[in-house]
Amino acid sequence: MTAAFTREMLQNLAVVMEAACEDQPLTVEVEDLAVWAVTPDGARLFIGITPRTAAAN
Repeated sequence: MTAAFTREMLQNLAVVMEAACEDQPLTVEVEDLAVWAVTPDGARLFIGITPRTAAAN
């Protein structure tokens, strides 16, 4: 699965990494039009909406 990331989404991801993960890995979940960051303790944080593509319509 692929997802397009905007600059804002990447900035949100960086904020989550700095605030919640320290040196631990962060999981990124891509669902129906949404991207979530999942912290090592299991908290799910909304990162952004994936843009629709012509193929998805």
